[in-house]
Amino acid sequence: YNRIKHRATVERDVLTLFLLECLTGARNSDCKMFNEASISDGFLTYVSKKTHTLTKVPVHRLVPLLISKMPKKEYSRVTMCRKIKEIAKNLGINKPERRMYRGKLKTRPRYELISSHTARRTFISLLLDKGVPLSTVSKLAGQHNAKITLRYYCSEELVLNDAALDF
Repeated sequence: YNRIKHRATVERDVLTLFLLECLTGARNSDCKMFNEASISDGFLTYVSKKTHTLTKVPVHRLVPLLISKMPKKEYSRVTMCRKIKEIAKNLGINKPERRMYRGKLKTRPRYELISSHTARRTFISLLLDKGVPLSTVSKLAGQHNAKITLRYYCSEELVLNDAALDF
């Protein structure tokens, strides 16, 4: 957090929410309702706004700090995603990626593919890569269905090579 505390307000606020999403697996809309009372006995507990699921996540050591620095201002999803892309571009996350986009295979810099939901994908992918059972990861992410959780899983092993994409 020390690396971001001196940044401009919007950038700092967006990074705070993005990091909170990465460390909790919560959706952006859920993160916005977190406060100190959300943490008890080493767990962050909340009811997901989207799925109405009671979710309990072990608290990473940075989560209380991030919650204490929660933005006072509301930012739209568009503003959040634009700022995240800008930050990623400035960090040099620009390796070309080939992906299907609106039915066509396109090559774009990686920063263009990053959004607020990337944090949720990161949380899910890291836990699955560490061997945490899918059913547990699904519960931690506040999802009813493990099949949906798998949609979020991004692994280097699953990156398709050019031959597979051209198929």
